[in-house]
Amino acid sequence: MILDIFERADAYRNLHPEFATAIQFVRAQNWQNIKDGRHPIGGEGMYALIATNPPLTTEVAQLESHQRYIDLQYIIDGTEEIGWKSLKDGLVPTTEYDPKRDIRFYQNRPDCWLKLKAGTFAIFYPEDAHAPGVSTTTVRKVVVKIAV
Repeated sequence: MILDIFERADAYRNLHPEFATAIQFVRAQNWQNIKDGRHPIGGEGMYALIATNPPLTTEVAQLESHQRYIDLQYIIDGTEEIGWKSLKDGLVPTTEYDPKRDIRFYQNRPDCWLKLKAGTFAIFYPEDAHAPGVSTTTVRKVVVKIAV
């Protein structure tokens, strides 16, 4: 897991062959002109999910993980908290892995909560269970899904 301000995103571009493309996509957008939804980024290996999410409490947020994609989550507007816990900690699943959605949910609670303000980003690898979406106000964000 990585957490940083987006001005420092170039420091991470060599960690994966497609991180540079993902960073450039986020940097190049005028977010007020882009609608929520799924947006392709150069083929099947990468796409962006843009969403405006209502408030959510820590009690409702569920840990999730992905096997095929790395998440680069960038906050466009608002402040969001995202819970984190390592899959190596023996998490207890509440669902089977769904290969179509590339997701599995867990009953465990996060070990810590990360606070992301507008202009910050986090990267979650397949070994990082995360509980996104916690906020007291509406949050607009983009999740760039990067094939492992």
